[in-house]
Amino acid sequence: MIDLNLEISILQSRTALPSINQLRDVIGRLAASIVEENHILSEHREMSLDPLIYKKSQLLLELMRAQKSCSPDFIRLNLETEIRQLKSLMDANQQLLSVHLAAAREVSNTILDVLRHNESDGTYAGTAHMGRGIQ
Repeated sequence: MIDLNLEISILQSRTALPSINQLRDVIGRLAASIVEENHILSEHREMSLDPLIYKKSQLLLELMRAQKSCSPDFIRLNLETEIRQLKSLMDANQQLLSVHLAAAREVSNTILDVLRHNESDGTYAGTAHMGRGIQ
């Protein structure tokens, strides 16, 4: 007796192999880009992240396009390890970006506090500042 599900799975794997390889390639390039960004963020280097963010966005778009040719179950079955590693990298990236943004927010708030203090004529010097800049 022929197992229809097995036959369909075999046919899908034959037709989806180039797509899986394309997905694997995009995931690898995206992971390398995120590793580079994480390294820069963790070293607190002073440089623009714009090129890396642009590259990451382009790779995410490419990933979305490449995954359309395969079913989610087929992707999960064939790329589970790569997807798990990418998710781990992205979680670390999210944490590092969060710290980076919090630091930028704190610097902005300090600058705003100094500007407010310097613009004050002392009329309301007895009252404390109600808010602190960007929240």
